[in-house]
Amino acid sequence: MQGKFQMVVVRHTGHAIQEDVPDELATLVLNFISRNRIGPHGVEIPGLHRPMQPQS
Repeated sequence: MQGKFQMVVVRHTGHAIQEDVPDELATLVLNFISRNRIGPHGVEIPGLHRPMQPQS
């Protein structure tokens, strides 16, 4: 495999992860986008405040 990818196991979810744990999924997606600098200047979403990272 090549490219920017990441495998994350999100516990206590089913097939509708966006409905089961929406805040955790949003945090994971934002962290992935930020780390991989997707977009010309990283992540630029007006009015978005990044939530705190979950504790492992």
